[in-house]
Amino acid sequence: MTIRLSKAVNCCNVTFASGNSTVNKAKLSLTVGDTSTTYGSDAWTPYTYTLTGNANGDTVDSVKENGITAVYTNTGAVTDAASNEKKIYTGDADGKYQLLGDFTLTGQTAKNYEIETNTPGKATVDKATVKVKLNDVSTTYGTAFDTGAYGYDADTIEGLTNGDGSDVVTSALDGTYGKGDITYTNTGDASAEEKQAGKVTKTVNGGPYYLEGTTDKTLKNYNIEIEKGNATINKAALYLSTGDYTEEYGDAKAVQHDLDTGTTVTGKANGDDLKDLISQIGIKNTSPALLNENQTNDVKYKTDGSLDSYGITTDFKNSLDNYDVSLDKKGTVTLRPKAIKITNEMIQTYGSPDKTFKELSDTPLVNGDRISTDGLTMKPKADGEYEKNRAGRTTADFGFYKNDLESDGGGIVHENGSDARKNYSVTIEGDIIVNPAPLTIKTGDVAMTIRRLWVRRVHRLKA
Repeated sequence: MTIRLSKAVNCCNVTFASGNSTVNKAKLSLTVGDTSTTYGSDAWTPYTYTLTGNANGDTVDSVKENGITAVYTNTGAVTDAASNEKKIYTGDADGKYQLLGDFTLTGQTAKNYEIETNTPGKATVDKATVKVKLNDVSTTYGTAFDTGAYGYDADTIEGLTNGDGSDVVTSALDGTYGKGDITYTNTGDASAEEKQAGKVTKTVNGGPYYLEGTTDKTLKNYNIEIEKGNATINKAALYLSTGDYTEEYGDAKAVQHDLDTGTTVTGKANGDDLKDLISQIGIKNTSPALLNENQTNDVKYKTDGSLDSYGITTDFKNSLDNYDVSLDKKGTVTLRPKAIKITNEMIQTYGSPDKTFKELSDTPLVNGDRISTDGLTMKPKADGEYEKNRAGRTTADFGFYKNDLESDGGGIVHENGSDARKNYSVTIEGDIIVNPAPLTIKTGDVAMTIRRLWVRRVHRLKA
């Protein structure tokens, strides 16, 4: 250092001695920035640091560039020592970690600065998100969902990382309905108002429906996100059953009534109205047993002579909004022969060879059928009371000979002339009536004829 006097000094002699001048290094304060990542990820936010204390016109950037080198140590990251890989794993999310900086000054910066303080940053590990998908569940319309099927499948858990297995979740999150850690809502369940009306589930086509869940459970390294499962409502089954009916030949109204009312419906669910369901199904029964509204078909027989049946065809709508409809049992109609009694009569007058024959029925025929007298012959039974009494005379004595007349031929036919006999269970009786001969009594010029007739009340057969 050189010193000069600007004035002369007269009083004394001035002596100057040389000295040293020292410039001390400026002090730098380094602060490591905070960093963060998600549990299981090595994608930390960039490592940085800031400095203060730069002087003499030096900028922060020039001080860093001229130069400072930094080596960072993150206590929240660990090396997988087991496999000796350099892959970075993050520590637990609840740990308190630091980002440490090891700084070395070089070049011009090293000449003029020294580190006074080195403050580490925070290394934060945020929780990862694990997705727990609830089970898909299903039920039948009108049947409550099986809450025992609620829960989740460990194999469907998504988001596990850092080498964690599903037991990290399953050991902490109990999916059991009612007593576990998940509160369930099934949007396929009937609402409170619907339940008061007898409903159990929503309708089949009203969805989509879901099994949803929430939980307050927390995991050490994960946030839990519960994904909804599907809740499917399948159609219920309605079963139709048509009965077996036996009606008398010719009773078309009875057969039609059987067809109109003969199919029952079972399986209604969810508080539905049965009459409304039957209306929707549109049941219509037909059978060849019924020719038209006024006539039945003929009685049907098997080869062994026993009665056979006509089938009933049931037409219906096999699919409703909430039901599949099926015919569980087909029905039949059996026509039984109509029981009638035919009484044949032979009427004679005592001593006269003339005979009058009549054919009478106590019950009208049906289906337009009529009695046919084609080929009909009648005669007294050879071993009957009439023949015994006649004893070779022209007639037997006056009187009524019950069931003493036998017949052959004739029959019952349809309107078109075809045979209808098999449709009737016929009881045939033949009676013989012998009326007394008239007796004329003369007294002088007066003659009086006395007649006595055998009379009985009969019903003539209607054609």
